[in-house]
Amino acid sequence: MKKSKSASKRPTIKDVARLAGVSLVSVSRVLNDHPNLKESTRKKVQRAIKELKYSPNSVAQSMRTRTSNTFGYIIEDFSSESYAMALQASEETLNEHNKLMIACCSRLDADKEAQFFDVLQARGVDGIFLQGGDETSDETNHKIRASDVPVVLMDRDVPFPNDGVVFDHYKSTRQAIKYLVDLGHRHITIVSGPNTTRMARERLKAFKDEIKARGLSQKKNVAIIASNHLQDVMTKTLALLEQKPRPTAIFAAGNYIMLGVIQAFHRKKISIPKDISLIGADERYGSMLYNPPITVIQPDFEALGKSAAEMLLARVTGEIDGPPRQITAPCEIVLRGSCGPPAKSSSKSGTR
Repeated sequence: MKKSKSASKRPTIKDVARLAGVSLVSVSRVLNDHPNLKESTRKKVQRAIKELKYSPNSVAQSMRTRTSNTFGYIIEDFSSESYAMALQASEETLNEHNKLMIACCSRLDADKEAQFFDVLQARGVDGIFLQGGDETSDETNHKIRASDVPVVLMDRDVPFPNDGVVFDHYKSTRQAIKYLVDLGHRHITIVSGPNTTRMARERLKAFKDEIKARGLSQKKNVAIIASNHLQDVMTKTLALLEQKPRPTAIFAAGNYIMLGVIQAFHRKKISIPKDISLIGADERYGSMLYNPPITVIQPDFEALGKSAAEMLLARVTGEIDGPPRQITAPCEIVLRGSCGPPAKSSSKSGTR
């Protein structure tokens, strides 16, 4: 049977308003996530949209509101489980508000980060998330300050006020080192990444401050700075393990760093925690698969992504204005089986 014109006609905003029993203005406000709207009205409109299977004309909507309902996300590494969780949480939060995301991966290249700012703004995005790889990049920092749209930083610092969501790496790292000292360790090493990110700087400072506060030797409790490449981390850890006496505990201050340290342990046939204790960071699932499972500092990357999306949406809609804000996402220590008291032979050589 041939469909009538009315049956095949695409539903309009007027149809939604008629079915919901509200004005066109109310429907428009729901579609644009207007904050000043009764919840009962919002639900009526949402039910009508669902029943009619109404889909707004995004091009026309963009022309009316001068917004694209699209956001850009610049990430340093797609392959990182932690960063991917943050990105996914941001995208899910945007989707709940009928917004889309364009994700760009810089692969730790500061020049690409700067280029992505230009590309995303040329596409008319309403805001940008930045999970950059090098906070010291003058070019990237210039792009942030000159941006035509709001930018929210993901656990990153820049030398000027800007919206952002961060973790308390300092507090959690001091707790981790305290835990090792309370187990009896007096010879601890932190293997850290380059000081080009807030995370690395905060963890390194916390390590040094806790060692000093405990009155431990700052010559024995040292920091090894490595790149984020597994081979470099493994090479430097192998050299560390050749030292006499070698550390009784290591804090691997990043997910890739933890993998490189563990590879070095395997090369040297070092048993955890019998020969050496280990605390990792920024790793959720893989750290549970080792034998024994690895104690880690575990930031809540899903909370990071969700909070950043909520902040950026509020900034774009004008729900918040005024000076830049910074909020803190949860970060906790998950105790597992990779830490124990130092071996007797090691503890004698690692006294204060």
